[in-house]
Amino acid sequence: MERLKRIGELLYIVLYSILGERSSSSITRKWRGGRLKHIINLGEILIDVIPTTQVRLGEACYSPYPGGAIANVAVAIARLGGLSRFIGGVSEDEFGQLLVQVLVDNHVDTRYVRVVKEAPTAIALVTLHAGGQRHFTFFRQGTADTQLQAEYLNWGAWHDAAVCHVGGVLLSTEPARSATLAAMDHTRQVGSIVSFDVNIRPTLWTSPATIHETIASAVERTDVLKISAEEAEYTGVRGYSSSEPLERS
Repeated sequence: MERLKRIGELLYIVLYSILGERSSSSITRKWRGGRLKHIINLGEILIDVIPTTQVRLGEACYSPYPGGAIANVAVAIARLGGLSRFIGGVSEDEFGQLLVQVLVDNHVDTRYVRVVKEAPTAIALVTLHAGGQRHFTFFRQGTADTQLQAEYLNWGAWHDAAVCHVGGVLLSTEPARSATLAAMDHTRQVGSIVSFDVNIRPTLWTSPATIHETIASAVERTDVLKISAEEAEYTGVRGYSSSEPLERS
């Protein structure tokens, strides 16, 4: 029941962040204290390399696009008119500069972005299978997003934030894994809501055991969980099936 209450709070927060004083909900205004608050998006930002022609892999032409599930959410919130903040490790290479500029151009708060020197931007090669299914091949060894450390986090970013949204990609690799879990802990300590998108990419992890242990640890820290039936089965998250809601305490 408590987690269901938190889901309701999250919906109010998102609506108020987007609608502001246009919202007529007295409940929303009371919860928010009449002030807009930020939604923190802590996670990966990278380059998606996507084919522009529907031919075989070796014959395709490709174009680079800004990507990363968490960065995409940050931009979407801002485009809807919400107060969006991105926290993550970003390279100082040309791709990294491009990605930060995309955030800025979309009115995402980038004050707490960590520029990681001498680390490249992560690349995701996207290919389309039959039926439109996407397949990702990641080039992410030692990239800037994986180098985010807990000691780099500025907890001042949480002073006006109501939600911290994180994802499974950053949890796949240290030191970013520890930084993400620390951010989740701090979010709960200050009374804000933790939103977690499992977004499992098995090839990024060292072993299934690590996936199960890490995802279970993250779920314990989570108020609002985004997970598919397939991800629940793969990660070992209990209490979920395609026909039943996740068990909530």
